[in-house]
Amino acid sequence: MGVRLAVIAGAALLALPSSAAARSVETPDGAVYRSGLTGRYFHPLASFGKLNRAVTAGKRRRAQRMADALIARGSRQGRFGLVWYYNVPGGRSGWTSGLAQAVAAQALARAGRKRAARRAFLPIPLRLVTRLPQGPWIKLYGYSDVVVLNAQLQAALSLGEYARLTNDVRARRLARDLRRTARLLLPRFDTGSWSRYALGGRASTLEYHFFVTTLLWKLSARQAGGRWRVYANRFSKYRRLPPVLRRGRPSEEVLPVLDGFRDFASVGFWLSKPSTVTFQIAGTRTSQWFDRGWRTFYWWPQSVEPGRYPVWATATDFAGNSTLLGLPWVHVGEDTKPPDVRAALDGHRLEWRASDSKS
Repeated sequence: MGVRLAVIAGAALLALPSSAAARSVETPDGAVYRSGLTGRYFHPLASFGKLNRAVTAGKRRRAQRMADALIARGSRQGRFGLVWYYNVPGGRSGWTSGLAQAVAAQALARAGRKRAARRAFLPIPLRLVTRLPQGPWIKLYGYSDVVVLNAQLQAALSLGEYARLTNDVRARRLARDLRRTARLLLPRFDTGSWSRYALGGRASTLEYHFFVTTLLWKLSARQAGGRWRVYANRFSKYRRLPPVLRRGRPSEEVLPVLDGFRDFASVGFWLSKPSTVTFQIAGTRTSQWFDRGWRTFYWWPQSVEPGRYPVWATATDFAGNSTLLGLPWVHVGEDTKPPDVRAALDGHRLEWRASDSKS
């Protein structure tokens, strides 16, 4: 497909839900800035999200003041377009977002600023959409083709409402095409137990999984169910289902002598969804994060007496659901037999060969 899937560090703050770790700073006129490790920068998506909330709450005067302030922060794009830039100190300067522009068009239209809303929409079809074989996909980052699910769903909803309020035929067509592309690719964002943040990427965090599920329910309500309802139900179910663990093959006998030979036990298991797995073996307790699939935990016995020990694994997913399973026991051995030695004297030359299965 030729789509770059790498998320550029620092810019990932763009699509984070409002409860993300980056600290938000609001100006008196209602604009939102983010403060993080890279400094303080204007955040268009958070700003227009706040404008949307003001309109929803019926705060008309405040919404008008915020709309004025945000329009003033926009930059002219061509003859008619209006864009809002992210300028992260120490990062990529002057980048835009298709998702932020879509939310801006929606918020401004809802605030009664239809002319500014149309100017916010115009740059989207020109350069803020990626063309996939299945159809158009909104650009979360103006400089990247990373295919992010929550960005596509939110943009489809925002542009659909903007088109309805302004009777913009081009926007209505684009919103329809975004929905169609998302429907076609939804199965590839489903791991069978959790959602993916980006196409071909790792599993979503709990916040993003919840966010995507909420967007799917909204689309289901507006588009008469269908596949939206199927995946909204499925992703909702994933949040309640505990992880599944399966036993792997027993490990070879481990010898607690750090000599480079059988120093650790390989505990194999299969995990259905990303989870923290806690292993309890011979009085030891170790927790480690694992992704879905066949995985291996390496246990190094230290000051452990020889014997056979049960292995208990507890998997806890993002949502706090847990599963306990006993895995194949590990055998801590002891080397008590001397090596077999064969020696031969040939004149003044001594040749010998030793073998020891435990050394």
